[in-house]
Amino acid sequence: MTAFTGRWLRVISVMLLLLPAAAAAPAPDRVTVSGYYQLTEADLATLAQRQAIIDAVAALQGQLFTERYQLINTLQPLLRPIKRPSADYLALLISAQPAPSDIAEGDTQTQTQTQTQTEHSAVTASPAIMYGISDSGLAQWQQLPEVASLPEAQLLQLAPLAGQIFHTEAMFGVALDSIGFAGATAEVPVTAAEQSRLRQLVFDNGFKAGKWQPGSAQPLQWQASAECGCAAQIVKQERFTNFSYGLVPYWQTQTTQIAFASFNRIGLFGFVLGKDNKLLAPPNWQNSRHFNGFINLAQAHNTYLDLVVSGFDSISYQPLALDNLRHELVTQLTTPLEGFALNTLQPWLSFGLSARRTLADGVTFDLNLANLTQAEQLNFISFLRQLRADLNLAAEAANTDKYFINVKVPASAVLTAALPAYQAMQAEKYRSDTIYAPDKLVTLAPLVNLLLVRFDADVMAAQQSAQQLAPQLAAPDKAQSAYPFRRQMKSLKTAIDTMPSADAATMLLEKILPLFEILPLEQSGQLSLQDLANDLTYANWNFSGAAFWALPLSAGQYQVVSKAFTVAPAYQYQQLVQQVCDRVCPKRWFWRLVLASLLIAVVSLYLLATLLYYPLQRYLEHPLLLYGAPLVFAIGLLLILSCDPYWHQFQSLILLAVLALVLLGFMLYRRMQQRRQHYP
Repeated sequence: MTAFTGRWLRVISVMLLLLPAAAAAPAPDRVTVSGYYQLTEADLATLAQRQAIIDAVAALQGQLFTERYQLINTLQPLLRPIKRPSADYLALLISAQPAPSDIAEGDTQTQTQTQTQTEHSAVTASPAIMYGISDSGLAQWQQLPEVASLPEAQLLQLAPLAGQIFHTEAMFGVALDSIGFAGATAEVPVTAAEQSRLRQLVFDNGFKAGKWQPGSAQPLQWQASAECGCAAQIVKQERFTNFSYGLVPYWQTQTTQIAFASFNRIGLFGFVLGKDNKLLAPPNWQNSRHFNGFINLAQAHNTYLDLVVSGFDSISYQPLALDNLRHELVTQLTTPLEGFALNTLQPWLSFGLSARRTLADGVTFDLNLANLTQAEQLNFISFLRQLRADLNLAAEAANTDKYFINVKVPASAVLTAALPAYQAMQAEKYRSDTIYAPDKLVTLAPLVNLLLVRFDADVMAAQQSAQQLAPQLAAPDKAQSAYPFRRQMKSLKTAIDTMPSADAATMLLEKILPLFEILPLEQSGQLSLQDLANDLTYANWNFSGAAFWALPLSAGQYQVVSKAFTVAPAYQYQQLVQQVCDRVCPKRWFWRLVLASLLIAVVSLYLLATLLYYPLQRYLEHPLLLYGAPLVFAIGLLLILSCDPYWHQFQSLILLAVLALVLLGFMLYRRMQQRRQHYP
């Protein structure tokens, strides 16, 4: 370097020192990787290896090595399958320990030679320090998220979720809850920290960056239970109509037996609100025959299908975002069902009285509305009004609405706003002026058809505290102390009954459906068949029915639900008619097509014989066509109309009308025959 160059470098350095310090660059924002969650078979195999690795490392506990590298060489092959480098764990696992005084010199030499598999010369003195795995280090290592073990029983629990796609971690968490993953039982207690650690392990292994492949979606496979007919039709507005509402998650793609006759409506759980309230449909929600067969099956059994829309993250309740959601919901609800020819012919077969079936018959909002401001509450109510207008529904909800709009309500929020004792215990979680307050629900209720009330752990905790503060509000007797769910329903009934307006209380009660969460109730010992029958009786008498999460139920539970929501035939002939209708009703539109084809064929033959080809008239006078065709048509029409749930209430009138028409037809034919005898 020349003197000239060195002089200029010194000048530049001085100038840089004199310049003002530049502002520190802001820390880069945390990069959020977009993706989805899916547990593949490879992921489950990886999870199965976790326990084997931990068992192998734990087996080294108590063994001592004369050199640290010997223990490292033993651990590295075991730790290699874990994502993080094994060097991160060595300092945590390995600890130096004084050599035990009772280890003989010869034993030390033999142990060293066996462990290293080398031909070192014999050691003449026992080492002062040896290396092994410390107890505290092993315990800390086992608590790391990427090392969390997964017992075999929990791996078996995850088997139904293999291959299923989840848009968000929250939805994946609901799926884990639905199978009782890592749940504490009396035999195997699990702490909250351990449960959180195991769930995080599943989340980490299930996350996939990017977009899921459309071909990986699995269709829902619903089947009607044996001898399953059609659900009863609600043909007019009635107070305290008993609704039976079932919820089915979209990830339950195994063959599912459903007793459709026992459920008026079924909600498909799995629609999520994304950014700007964008409606994210389940991966297997596709309008093709391969994927929408379950919709056609449910509607064939006269069971209506609702879309359950959940919101886990930040949801916007601003008018523009709600308008976007409203347009997407209207599109989903009014899109015709594709892939079924009978659905296209349905308006023709009903002479315009029945439109083509659509993808869904309603929507159920599973949103957290507890923290809405007053302005946001008004925006949500306006959103419901506009949604009803877009669906061509009346201003106030009725049981005969073509599309149902339902809302899920947390019982703890209602009780906190209604009963002072609950307010003292739940004030931090729920305000007294939330939209779930009974006086606010009165404003919301005319816009919705059903209110599905969910009882959670907060209700039980608040109820125990309320009993201490005000025993007269929630003091159960000894016989009911083991049934908190039933006490929660009674507390809700008490909260509604204490409203100042009896009409407002009645309006709420005729829309409320207590939600029976089957798995938690079974785990807590509150869902024996007799308990279920008693609770359903209470729900039917005091509310407007019941909802169930999640279908399918057991065979015994289906029988209890059927007895609670259907009326058994009283006479023998009614039982025979019911058995026939159970077979005819699901195929009623097919038999309508058969009757329409028969009618068109007979009319075409008559026109052809009278206008174009007269020799065919002799076939019209054949007894098989003359008597058989009208008789078959009359019997078929009688079966279809009497077994159709829509016309079920007019069953007796239909029978009389058909018999009268048949008798009138024979009388007219007899009169025509008598006139022909007088012809020359």
